[in-house]
Amino acid sequence: MSVLTPLQLSLLNKRTIEISGYINNETAQYVYVALLMMKPFGNPDMEVIINSQGGNATAGFYIYDLFTNYKGGITGTVAGKAQSIAAIILQACDIRQCYKHSDLLIHNPSPGEVGWGNFFDENKLEATRKVLIGVRDKMYAILQEKTGKSFDEIAEECARDADMDPQKALKFGLIDEIL
Repeated sequence: MSVLTPLQLSLLNKRTIEISGYINNETAQYVYVALLMMKPFGNPDMEVIINSQGGNATAGFYIYDLFTNYKGGITGTVAGKAQSIAAIILQACDIRQCYKHSDLLIHNPSPGEVGWGNFFDENKLEATRKVLIGVRDKMYAILQEKTGKSFDEIAEECARDADMDPQKALKFGLIDEIL
């Protein structure tokens, strides 16, 4: 089990989790430990501050599941950016907020998710394609549930692969309010 840094412990004492930088297994472990530490206190409401360019989808889906299964309420606040899997993690929050100068981005999974080397091996191409479609379908299902948008509307926005300002993110249904 990972040890929380002094900053993470200080934030946790204020019922706050910060997700910043590249999301990976270490990030997921930190969130797991932080939420586990809240159990003895009756799973109080938490705030999650997000400023991340995204990262590993597997770690991100794990964090999403941790948040959706947490017994207390979670308010997610985008402070800077929530891109890629970070925008998906935000969807697990009960209240989704964004500062007025922050940005969100949703897009299709990148080949880096399965390893670029798989694209140079003809025997792995179809399996790699299936993995990426599986990741995409999980993302789209979450986005459909939270935004009420159709598969085609989500596919169109993900294909744009461009930042959304808070006004557009609110209209699209990725956030509930602008701070």
